[in-house]
Amino acid sequence: MKKELDQKLIDKAPYMFVLMDKEKTLRENNCFFPIAYGVECGDGWFNILEKLIDDIVALDIDKEVILFQIKEKFGGLRFYIYSHPKNEQIGNKIYTLINDAAAKSFTTCEICGAPGKRNKTGWLSTLCEEHRR
Repeated sequence: MKKELDQKLIDKAPYMFVLMDKEKTLRENNCFFPIAYGVECGDGWFNILEKLIDDIVALDIDKEVILFQIKEKFGGLRFYIYSHPKNEQIGNKIYTLINDAAAKSFTTCEICGAPGKRNKTGWLSTLCEEHRR
């Protein structure tokens, strides 16, 4: 994803992206978490990611979600997070939002954001008709 689109996501909730700096690690409860890799997918999924971040922020959970990595895998979005909500219902809601975003990615072109389909052969990807050629 283009750096300026990455930055738009980070600006929405900087606390979620605290580990997007490859020089940082998180230590909590004597556990070391892996260094994050950032956002590694096409620009076409920006709107899906923006909605996901907005929806998580709207839960008003005050810094209870930290994103390690957002990437494309097997033609869809994958999210690696650290979450410690005090309320189990909020935790379930976070994972529902993430699953909904991942599901949406399987019908959205990763390159341009148009409606797309997941190919069944070769490198798995989700593309519109134009980018499938």
